[in-house]
Amino acid sequence: MLLSNMELLATAPGGVAKLRELILTLAVQGKLVPQDPADEPAGVLLQKIRAEKDRLVAEGKIKRDKPLAGIAEEEKPFELPVGWEWVRLPEIYYSISPSSNKLLSSAVEIEGRFPVVDQGQRPIAGYTNDRALLIEIPGPVIVFGDHTKAIKHIDFDFVAGADGTKILRPVLQDEKFFAFQLRGFDLEDRGYARHFKVLNAQLFALPPLAEQSRIVTRVEAL
Repeated sequence: MLLSNMELLATAPGGVAKLRELILTLAVQGKLVPQDPADEPAGVLLQKIRAEKDRLVAEGKIKRDKPLAGIAEEEKPFELPVGWEWVRLPEIYYSISPSSNKLLSSAVEIEGRFPVVDQGQRPIAGYTNDRALLIEIPGPVIVFGDHTKAIKHIDFDFVAGADGTKILRPVLQDEKFFAFQLRGFDLEDRGYARHFKVLNAQLFALPPLAEQSRIVTRVEAL
């Protein structure tokens, strides 16, 4: 049904944006690819995520999360497929703080050795030659714009732009699926105010890891 109507949707006014929104909605609700009963369920994945975060805390690499409230039935926006789990977003990632490793917009150059990623919509805001500011990421991360709500999947070392650049590292997940779901959140628009607290209040529909990969492949194909 989706494939047969893609051309019609895409050629309608605003159709491409609506089509992308529809694809992401189907993806995060488990309706884009079939479930495989052989997949390790998301409940097991969640246990592994918690164990990995505990290990990182013990090694002093991240701080322990604040306790989160359980998820009440009335909070759940839709019914999940078998094998999926509802989680609160902060449970499944940790933040990488730029700390003092941030570059003022006025210092961003057109050319340079190291890319600068800020909270703007462009994947790369510019460049710098200041290696001391370089953030060496442990794997792909999501950069979220605290003021702009921009969401970017970044898989290279970079220098963070000053103010509003939040760096999220998903734990034991497909980082692209994580980004897809964040893009699908309908976040309250606070103008140029802060949005990170709004983002962290969201519920995340966590699929089995194998299904995450299948969803990413399907989304990118569509």
